[in-house]
Amino acid sequence: MKNVRYNYGLDLLKITAMFYVVILHALARWGFLDDSISGTPQYYLAWLMEAAAYCAVDCFALITGFVYYNEKPVTFKLSSLILLWLQIVFYGTVNLLLKILFGVPFVENEVRLVLLPLISNTYWYFTAYVGLYFFIPVIICGVHNLDNQTLKIVVLFAFILFTAGETYTGNFRLESGYSLVWLIIMCWGGKYKKA
Repeated sequence: MKNVRYNYGLDLLKITAMFYVVILHALARWGFLDDSISGTPQYYLAWLMEAAAYCAVDCFALITGFVYYNEKPVTFKLSSLILLWLQIVFYGTVNLLLKILFGVPFVENEVRLVLLPLISNTYWYFTAYVGLYFFIPVIICGVHNLDNQTLKIVVLFAFILFTAGETYTGNFRLESGYSLVWLIIMCWGGKYKKA
């Protein structure tokens, strides 16, 4: 049996990030941000929760880079993407069946949206993650082959360019951190495993 060190901190970060994703969806779905009156405690609490939870998606991309970083070349497994797609189709189908069962109206093309989430961009994270998955071997190779000093400069420059540059110009189309480009940038988290 191999002597493998398990990183419980990563699981704790994933659990926390999932909790924050639920908060983000609840705040948006139930209208807490839009319906709260400016200056009230509810307003400040809702926006504080939004600000605290906003980094949840970034955490998943950082974890991806951290987990995939290895001294050996990354092996590309199409089966992982297929399994993820099947999970999305399964839960989308269950959701659709529950809507039918309880008489909740749904849009005409919802079946297509459920079966073809990548083409329809039904779930933006899945669409972005599929793109990221194809870049992971390149990113990890870059992290592995750059010396620590160069890697720190690249990561620092990317951070400054893609945060300050996006904030002031909007030219990079990072969609407030919800895009393939931003996930690729955040996936450089493997650098922290190397250091």
